[in-house]
Amino acid sequence: RLLLEREIARALRSSGEPVPACQDPTCEPRELLLSALRRVRGPDFETLLDLVHRHHVVLSASELADCSQRFVADWAEHPGRPVNAGTLAERSLLTGLLREELRARTRARPSLSWQLGEQWWELLLPSACRLHDPLDAAVIAAAIARGTPEQRAAVVADQLDAADCAGDPRGAWARAVTVLWRAAPATDDELVELARRAPVGTVLPLYLLAGLRDRVLAPTSHPAALDLCGLLYDAGLLPAEPSLLSRVRLDRELRDLCERLPGTGPETVLGELQRLGEPVQSVVLAREPAVRTALLRSDPAVATELLRYLPGELRGYFLSWLAVEVEAASNARPVVLAFYLARLADEELAHQARVRLDHFLRAWPERAPVHLVSEASRAILLYGAVARSQWAELVPDPPAVESRRGLFRRSSGRW
Repeated sequence: RLLLEREIARALRSSGEPVPACQDPTCEPRELLLSALRRVRGPDFETLLDLVHRHHVVLSASELADCSQRFVADWAEHPGRPVNAGTLAERSLLTGLLREELRARTRARPSLSWQLGEQWWELLLPSACRLHDPLDAAVIAAAIARGTPEQRAAVVADQLDAADCAGDPRGAWARAVTVLWRAAPATDDELVELARRAPVGTVLPLYLLAGLRDRVLAPTSHPAALDLCGLLYDAGLLPAEPSLLSRVRLDRELRDLCERLPGTGPETVLGELQRLGEPVQSVVLAREPAVRTALLRSDPAVATELLRYLPGELRGYFLSWLAVEVEAASNARPVVLAFYLARLADEELAHQARVRLDHFLRAWPERAPVHLVSEASRAILLYGAVARSQWAELVPDPPAVESRRGLFRRSSGRW
């Protein structure tokens, strides 16, 4: 009894509480401890809670809740302070009381919810499940922004599964996408999951797409970002953000055009390019492999129109690429295209092409295998007398060109 009174007195002094000059000798240890627990806070409360167990005093849930009000109010002022005393059930009860204290504060001041979520998300996350509750919503959003990848994935999976099972899935999904990524944009994997699972009519808030939007609208767009944006566009999830939508549509139309160009004739390519609209350098460079393939597989006259469509800087970029292709050519396609651009295109484009390509065209016949020179000659001689005379400047003594049709057929608009 004497040791218990000393421990209680020490805890009261530590909390700044007055210590009675003498204790009623008839007072039971339970009453002494309950009285002291109501008056202390912080670690002193935990010290007394340990005394409760050392003296085998059993407190009911209602007794613990009643005597811990001061402790819980103080705990709410000290985010991140752990509570390690008591049993697991007692700690769970205290955490629940803390949640109610914080919830009362958010009701009094709604603007506090996000701050409290940031401060307490690690402790409160296991029991946070109600997205319509401001405190739970803030805790879940903070877990997405601050948690480990594993925690984040678990929270997203739990909330999307709950949205699927809700009585109003569409409303539940709208609430979920609004809350989950309120404090951090979604990852690419999360966006793919949204595209796969979101019900029709779901529209993603723009802040959720902040990271993806930045990559799509950057001076150098990422092909993967454009692909993902196209996936969200097909799923109807993109918000009505003009710059994002226009970039996605241009990307799609450019890829479709590159696929069609090898079968397009010179007479229709201008209309196709006009429908494409103003070129955006970042999109064209992001789809560079498709543009290169279209240039090499299309009729040179069609490829010329595609290059003319591009602004000067981009045009020069692809001409420099073509020069490298000519130097390393394993077939005649890049050589024939380079020749057409440098010698048969309109004056402005031909001048630009000649500056970048003529050196490579003049050097190519001297080191190319005879069969490649012959293949290029067959294709170039189809372009008439001007082409023959220009080709003769580069290849004064061409190999014999067979009269049978070779690999290049202009009549079909294909190579």
